[in-house]
Amino acid sequence: MKPWIIAPILIALDQVTKYMARGELVENTIELFSGVRLHLAFNKGFAFSLPAPQLILILLALGVSGFLVYWTRSKERTVFEIWAAVLVTSGAMGNAIDRMLFSEVTDFFSFWNFPIFNVADICVSLGVAVLLLGELKTLKK
Repeated sequence: MKPWIIAPILIALDQVTKYMARGELVENTIELFSGVRLHLAFNKGFAFSLPAPQLILILLALGVSGFLVYWTRSKERTVFEIWAAVLVTSGAMGNAIDRMLFSEVTDFFSFWNFPIFNVADICVSLGVAVLLLGELKTLKK
């Protein structure tokens, strides 16, 4: 299976979970277990709510995503690099869709005192982790 086939699935999963959160968590916070809950929040800014214009963030997401697709196809890449690009692109596009539709990003996962996040944020974080793992593996050789 080609890794890029997963990107639309991850984007859809992100959008479906955000849709559900906007519908079910409007007046509720669901405590899953101590310190872990589903709580609706909206982020108009960049990572950790740092302020930035929506248009700039949308263009940045589109630009990074386009570059990563080109980058993975421009020459032979490692499995780590390809999966990192797929994950980061999926997350960037998931949050860009929210910005285009709502002028803010829907967040709902809350763990203790960590900033609230969503599936797209998980994809970006995992993508960076996969890339770092691949680099560490390369350095060990």
